Amino acid sequence: MADLLVFDTTSAPVPISVRSRSVIVTAPESATGVARSVIEVYEVRNDGSLTRVSAGPESPTFEGPLPDGVTAVIGGQGDISPEAIRAENGRLRVFAPLAPGVKQFSFAYEIAASTPAIAVHLERDVPALEVLVEDPRGAASGAGLQEADPVQVDGRPFKRFLGQDVVAPALVEINMPGAQQGLSGLRVMLMVTAVGAAMLLGLGVSFMRGGPQALARKRTTTPESLAVEIAALDRAFEGIAEPTEQQKAEHYVRRAQLKGRLSAMLAKRDGLA
Repeated sequence: MADLLVFDTTSAPVPISVRSRSVIVTAPESATGVARSVIEVYEVRNDGSLTRVSAGPESPTFEGPLPDGVTAVIGGQGDISPEAIRAENGRLRVFAPLAPGVKQFSFAYEIAASTPAIAVHLERDVPALEVLVEDPRGAASGAGLQEADPVQVDGRPFKRFLGQDVVAPALVEINMPGAQQGLSGLRVMLMVTAVGAAMLLGLGVSFMRGGPQALARKRTTTPESLAVEIAALDRAFEGIAEPTEQQKAEHYVRRAQLKGRLSAMLAKRDGLA
């Protein structure tokens, strides 16, 4: 005999906070050279005791601004159905129910390769923010971002920028000087697959490996494997006698990601989400 805990629902504006956000900007592929993909990953939390539901097509359960010119998004892997993620009137809108606890979702969109910069607006506070720019000449600034060590993959770096406790409103500007030459879709896949240290990058890797269909597949990670990974992460950090500020930041954002995923999985397994 098992206990089943059920949350009441409401279409009232229950506060939904952002726990972490990751933005991954790829270089244009040499095959076409006309567009580059951007993958965003959110981790959001309903701290209340009621499940927030949509009251209709004009009542999303979560929303935020999209960069100028983005009119379509492709929902990806996570705790929210891709069909519940839309782009409307320049805004990202989520219509899935948000039960108490943590949810993670991802989406992608394309921008013209000739676009020199992307402006990412933050309307909500973000405890952990990460931006990855594939082009080594690119850069991200604003919102307290600090550049971390680039990740060298096959001789090409992903530039990495981290921010903590970002207070909204804030603006992140991602500058992109142009396409790299000779960068194929397969090369993108191999490069991104090797960038294993990035916060929430697993969702972005899935997207770039196989497109929207691959990203929408269900993950096989279990709560037990996540708990083991968190314990290993903590042991490794405790073994550092005098961690640098960058090491502290990397440990913080990675642990926040894993804890959020674990909470969401446990809630789903126990029928709470």
